[in-house]
Amino acid sequence: MTSRPDQRQIVIRTGEPVALAHWLCEELFFETVDEQTVYNEDCSLLLLAGNTTAPRAPAPGTYYTGLAHVALAAADIDSALAHCKARGLPLQTATGGGSFYNPGVFGGGERYFNILTPFGFVLEVAQRVCGPLQKGPAPIAGLDHIGVPCPDFAAELQALAARGFQPLFAPVQNYNEAEGHIACCMVADAALTLEVYQFLDFAPRPMPHHTPLRGIAPYPQTQTPGGLYFMPKGEAE
Repeated sequence: MTSRPDQRQIVIRTGEPVALAHWLCEELFFETVDEQTVYNEDCSLLLLAGNTTAPRAPAPGTYYTGLAHVALAAADIDSALAHCKARGLPLQTATGGGSFYNPGVFGGGERYFNILTPFGFVLEVAQRVCGPLQKGPAPIAGLDHIGVPCPDFAAELQALAARGFQPLFAPVQNYNEAEGHIACCMVADAALTLEVYQFLDFAPRPMPHHTPLRGIAPYPQTQTPGGLYFMPKGEAE
């Protein structure tokens, strides 16, 4: 595996950066670049020391907007899930212990499950049903996308288009009993894919301050209407 100097990074603040780096390397196939940076294929995380708190569950009928999750890629979701279960990781899975299904995206949908890290943020593991990403030999290898729930789907897509992010497919609208109607689209620039979505039947609330997932770098400093932070690397540090 290699880490490029110009690689985009997901910025994570934690009170235990050394412990987080060790956990990622032990459990999820990451490697250490330096005391602040770990990577798994093309997923690079910048781990910064700082006081953070895991967000409480949003009030009924509401959801948080901003940077909500990091989705790692799996070429075979069942193998990835078996690895995480064997390691005893705390997971969110579908009824029966299998993966969830997000229809429509990338044509054939995505299968996924969530890892509830002990550091207050969520890692998703996702497999595209059509054309699964093959980024390395490990069951979990590289970055699939980062999740960005927003309060205004059209405005968020427009703001991201101005920053060079283009849709990978036509927006879709899904529905399930727990989350209601959901507008969703994946957009990408040359380096990152973002999952932009809005829970249409729920009221948006800004992500609480001091949550671990802080933003993405290096980009010119700005913020989308939904609360996704773009930041220069020096500013992130």
